[in-house]
Amino acid sequence: MTIVFIENARGSGQIITVSEAFRDHVVSRRLKPGENARILVSPFKSISIDEEAIAASAPAAGGRRGRILQSA
Repeated sequence: MTIVFIENARGSGQIITVSEAFRDHVVSRRLKPGENARILVSPFKSISIDEEAIAASAPAAGGRRGRILQSA
């Protein structure tokens, strides 16, 4: 079993949205600065991570967007 640890550093000024997709289901959680999450890695789901500025509803300028796909 593999677990990925994701932490939003204190003082980052951004909210991180972590989404896990499995078949037709998507579970999302928002991490405020200082919060963290542990994600179980599976070959049957995908994980995406998006950042946005706390003061804005749109993604931050220069913000990063990533997607990790797991395959069998």
